[in-house]
Amino acid sequence: MDDCFDNNKTSSTFVSYNDSFCDSVKWHARLRHIGQDRMNRLATEGLLDRLTKVKLPRCESCLAGKPTAKPFSKASRATSPLELIHSDICISISVKSCYEANYFLTFIYDYSRYGYVFLLSHRYEALDVFKRFVVDVETQLERRVKSLRTDWAHEYLSNLFKEFCEEKGIRKQLAIPGTPQQNGVVDRRNSTLLDMVRSMMADTNLSISF
Repeated sequence: MDDCFDNNKTSSTFVSYNDSFCDSVKWHARLRHIGQDRMNRLATEGLLDRLTKVKLPRCESCLAGKPTAKPFSKASRATSPLELIHSDICISISVKSCYEANYFLTFIYDYSRYGYVFLLSHRYEALDVFKRFVVDVETQLERRVKSLRTDWAHEYLSNLFKEFCEEKGIRKQLAIPGTPQQNGVVDRRNSTLLDMVRSMMADTNLSISF
């Protein structure tokens, strides 16, 4: 790793470059392929020996090891609070809460990103919670829930859930399997909620059941 790669070494993961890239290439590999900006900060602080300015060639290993999915194009937002609701049931929590809950269910307005969180002891409670949610928000806002977007969790696919949505005139929108981006609004919210919970628990030193 200490020898600078040259153009004749076909096993190198870097494409051809000038000799001036040699130290940058070596430090890039030593530092486990961190980005050029971070390397420049280290170089400025004098932490990379004599290297003061980092300039990296195209790194095929980084291209192979750090792929990211292209974001979906932005969809148009709802124009009223109940026009589209995002929902998801969070995966089972390893320790029951003091209310004997293992799961939580979220509903989020696409319009404002305002959200509701409900604790569940069992996943089959999702339908009853959804019914209470619909009655509450429709009464408070004097509007009708028009669409519900979810993943393919079986609680949302049951005949009873389908019958309730048909009765209320609620259109079901199911994210295409393998494309979590389509349900990204609620997935990101669940992740944020869990991050907040973990941070607060660490700060208070309370039992994990809280």
